[in-house]
Amino acid sequence: MLPVLGAFVVVLLGFVVHDTGAGQVTPSRVASHGLLLVGLVLLVVVHRRFGRPHLPSSDYSSALARTGMSPAGTGEPVEEPL
Repeated sequence: MLPVLGAFVVVLLGFVVHDTGAGQVTPSRVASHGLLLVGLVLLVVVHRRFGRPHLPSSDYSSALARTGMSPAGTGEPVEEPL
């Protein structure tokens, strides 16, 4: 979610800057787009505070092996490493 909203805000910012320079946008319209920027900042804060830590793939595989769970979509149990 974060990369998608971030990319959208960057693209929108480009259009807003261009349209503001050309005098084709009102200040209230720019302010309404500012709500998206506030939403992006809040999303970053929540993601940093409550986001899951990312494990390297070897740690992920080890964790799956310890729990006996299978990787997503395979439906097969993971065998314990020797």
